[in-house]
Amino acid sequence: QRCTRDVVTRCHPQVEFQVTSAKGTEIPKLVAGGAIHIGFAHGNNVMTPGRMLLLTEKMFVCSLQELDLEKLPVQPGISCENDLLAAMEANLWWAEKYKQPQKIALQTDCIKSGMRMIANGLGYGLLSEKAADQMGGIHKYAMRHPDGRPCARLTWAITNQDAKRLRLVSCFLDVIRRYCEVQSGKRGVSGLR
Repeated sequence: QRCTRDVVTRCHPQVEFQVTSAKGTEIPKLVAGGAIHIGFAHGNNVMTPGRMLLLTEKMFVCSLQELDLEKLPVQPGISCENDLLAAMEANLWWAEKYKQPQKIALQTDCIKSGMRMIANGLGYGLLSEKAADQMGGIHKYAMRHPDGRPCARLTWAITNQDAKRLRLVSCFLDVIRRYCEVQSGKRGVSGLR
């Protein structure tokens, strides 16, 4: 929320707007119902008209120790449950790759706590690129689907079709799109498609 406000007010200080926070699964409903003009949501199942892909973040297996990915099911895992959609993508990857369930040793609902547990060598975690890039001194292994595609978390801007005609909404989306392009280039993240 703060990032979005900072980006827009830096480019257009005279523009005022309201930011509403909601669960990611509620965002498409709020947009479709007209309660909000634009929503931001993560996930590979955002199937609404008026969507624009902003970022594609790859997913990684992260660990302080080197890992043999074939032996991952017997290693202690750390589950970070606060990002349900990233967890769903990670679970899909796991089911495609392994017959055994994950051996979850620690579970947290806070990504920062999970990252500290990984950094302290308490187990491996399945993290988005953004989280993995914040950690130094760890081993990162790219997660890939059987067909070779990278396992990724997508970030979308979802726009109410009626609101899309408003000049202010169109300008807002353009500022966000340009910002994501710049940030993608800086971090090396696969961006805007």
